[in-house]
Amino acid sequence: MKRTNFIFQKTKYQKRKSEKFIQAAILAFAAWVIPVDLHAASCCGGGSSSSLILPKFSSSMVSFAASSEVYHGSFDANGLHVPDPANSDLKQYKTTIGGAIRLSDRFQLALSIPYVWNSIQYSGVSSQSNALGDSSLNLTYETFDNVRCVWKVRDFRDLMPAIYIGVGFLIPTGDSPYSDTTSNFHITGRGFYRGDLKLLIDKSIYAFNISFGVTYGKHVARPVNREYGVYVTPYTKQLGDRLVLNTAMGYSFNLDFMSLTLTGAYSRVEEFDGKIGGKSDPFTAFTKNTLSFTASFASLDKNRVFKFTVAHNPETDFWGSNTPATNTFSIEVWNVFR
Repeated sequence: MKRTNFIFQKTKYQKRKSEKFIQAAILAFAAWVIPVDLHAASCCGGGSSSSLILPKFSSSMVSFAASSEVYHGSFDANGLHVPDPANSDLKQYKTTIGGAIRLSDRFQLALSIPYVWNSIQYSGVSSQSNALGDSSLNLTYETFDNVRCVWKVRDFRDLMPAIYIGVGFLIPTGDSPYSDTTSNFHITGRGFYRGDLKLLIDKSIYAFNISFGVTYGKHVARPVNREYGVYVTPYTKQLGDRLVLNTAMGYSFNLDFMSLTLTGAYSRVEEFDGKIGGKSDPFTAFTKNTLSFTASFASLDKNRVFKFTVAHNPETDFWGSNTPATNTFSIEVWNVFR
């Protein structure tokens, strides 16, 4: 059984490793974006809220998102930024449809399904592919009975935040190295189920909103008997546990016919060593730090929202490890039903 590192190195396996890195690049970012989790939500609706968190007292919602991700180098195992080779052009495009429905006064269920296009030009290799990405299902519990955003603080109760507790499931509906896919350039999913525990703390005091979220995920081990269409000696593999931290702060402006919210956010994704045959496998571990800015335009009743987001990984040492540096531009439209 052959295993290769995700880091660029000039060895006789360079081509294979380059492809492996592109796989890691696509998946590392997709892991942060595809499950639009509990980060940066607003209990009032509109604002900086995640598309899959229903505002309090809303019955359901639908959303559509589209993104374009451009790669600009990578971070090696030591956290040093490495530029891409000349004439490289790596892009990923994604559309995601999603929806959420209220099950009871405090419980809500959300589902998101992405479709991914890979466009890759690297070291003389050109590839175009598209397929479903990995889907996500999230069940969220609201610990509060009333809306927690207030116009003015009058007593200590007005300082109480909205707290969400959730569980999430990543479903491997995308093409992975363990399915019929024969090339890393065609990867759109990880091939593993994952369960997540989530916590979100959100507070809005007009016109400010601040939130903090943490997610801890654990992948389910799976048997593997083929890689990239080639049958191999069966073995058991498990990706490492995942820790995601998100924090965001926004400010809202009420205009004559809509509201505008500007939000800055920071996210850190860290995945620890995996396991192969019960033994530690450090080659899939990575960290990724991302800065983002979002402009949200919402109708005055908060039922319709349009969002534009720019996410950036600085091309600076120690902003990641074993992962790509990317710039991502995305738009999202959603409608809430009361």
